[in-house]
Amino acid sequence: MKNSVIQLDKTRGARLIEQNYILTCGLSKDKPALKKIYPHAMECLDAVMKKADIKAVVSEYEPECIGNGELVIENEHFPCPALENKISDGIISVICFAITSGDIYTDNIRVLDQAYFDIGGTAVTDAGRDLLREKIIGHFGEGVFVSASFGPGFYGMPASDVVKFFRLLDCGSIGITLLPSGFMLPAKSCVGFFIISKNKESLPVMDCKNCLGKGKMCYYCKAGRQAR
Repeated sequence: MKNSVIQLDKTRGARLIEQNYILTCGLSKDKPALKKIYPHAMECLDAVMKKADIKAVVSEYEPECIGNGELVIENEHFPCPALENKISDGIISVICFAITSGDIYTDNIRVLDQAYFDIGGTAVTDAGRDLLREKIIGHFGEGVFVSASFGPGFYGMPASDVVKFFRLLDCGSIGITLLPSGFMLPAKSCVGFFIISKNKESLPVMDCKNCLGKGKMCYYCKAGRQAR
């Protein structure tokens, strides 16, 4: 599997997209103040869903690419402290991926609506990763475990490593380009890895409590920061 393009069905993730969107927006039908904006906020999500086009490009690599707290793929090094103590003979494959929700934005809309579109696009991309994970599980069949997705900016992997994915994957095949600033277009795009294993114990623990990453690598991380 090398630079395989996968079209993902956004309707399969519609419920999760809506749940994440409502949660992030802080919407509620029960609170009078929020009840008034609920219909319009959901109209914005509907507009995002109509424009969304979730695609992924993936390549598969041998488990030997993992070792010493990093992945080394085609001479590209991806340091990730979360991998340091969680590698065993159970790992059977590593999937490198890029995914995008497409261009979900609309010109000439209000500032508030821009925020709704942004949150909606994030919800679509997050659901897209879950749909891709389902596809990977289906590809390998029963009896395998697939890690949570991880990549630049998470679990100690430098955010600047995004550029390395563009040297490994044909991101242009799904319409993703890399700007000189390091940001991707469409904006609702991301890159990362999945690890496939025969046993759950050999997978890295991908959660904040057990993360071995450095605080400066993650916007949400409080580890090592001085209290204000």
